[in-house]
Amino acid sequence: MRAQHRMQKPLNGNRELQQAMPAMPAPQSDPQPPERPPRHGVMTADERRLLRQHIEEAVRDLYKR
Repeated sequence: MRAQHRMQKPLNGNRELQQAMPAMPAPQSDPQPPERPPRHGVMTADERRLLRQHIEEAVRDLYKR
């Protein structure tokens, strides 16, 4: 159970108090949309190269220990 849900439950079991509290504040709209929409499933050559470098560095760090 998430801490957020646990914190909103009243100690005396009064459901009216629980219903009066909103579960989450309303999300504020972002005035500017993201620069480009997120891509799923397609990596550019640069992204693959950077990912490979990060993985190689992480493996080296693990084997140093």
